[in-house]
Amino acid sequence: MKPIGLTVGVVIILITLFMWVNAPALFGSMAEQAKNVMGLYLVMLAVILAAFQIKMPTLNYDITSLIYFVIGFGVTVFVMLIIPVNFKAMLASFELITAVSLGFLYAFVKAFIEEVIFRDILPLKVGIGDVASSILFGVFHFAMLWSLGATLPVMIAGMITLSLLGYIWSQVRQRLTLMGAVGSHFGYNMVVLGVFGI
Repeated sequence: MKPIGLTVGVVIILITLFMWVNAPALFGSMAEQAKNVMGLYLVMLAVILAAFQIKMPTLNYDITSLIYFVIGFGVTVFVMLIIPVNFKAMLASFELITAVSLGFLYAFVKAFIEEVIFRDILPLKVGIGDVASSILFGVFHFAMLWSLGATLPVMIAGMITLSLLGYIWSQVRQRLTLMGAVGSHFGYNMVVLGVFGI
């Protein structure tokens, strides 16, 4: 019998579970919010995989995929850092991250799970398409902002912005595969969460 390989997707789930279980030690005063977010991501992923009887997608391991990931990450971070908006100040009330290493991990896990669901499973495997999946991506973030106590204008602006970003990431996926979309989303999360200290 051949042993089951430890795919990137399974490792991400294990890391997410680790952060959920150890939230008090990792996130300090923001532990409850971080635990709620990580729990929501795990439940959402499990429900979608079970509902559509889909195996957990994984990332490619080849050099081309790694290059696409780096391109997606680098271009996104560059563009976001030249935009004259202080993302950290704008989202300070929602910031969960206090350490760069933890921010790196948190940003990657969120990007990976969201890209697998909204740029792979829903549009391609379930077949709802990129536009509908991008709108659901925005609605999902509307709910996330609501759970964090955002005002209605912030929730609506977030939903519209993230629906558009979701569609952009679907276009990145078409050109640079899922790896490029994950890399770009990861870079976005790193800037928004303030990991680069902007």
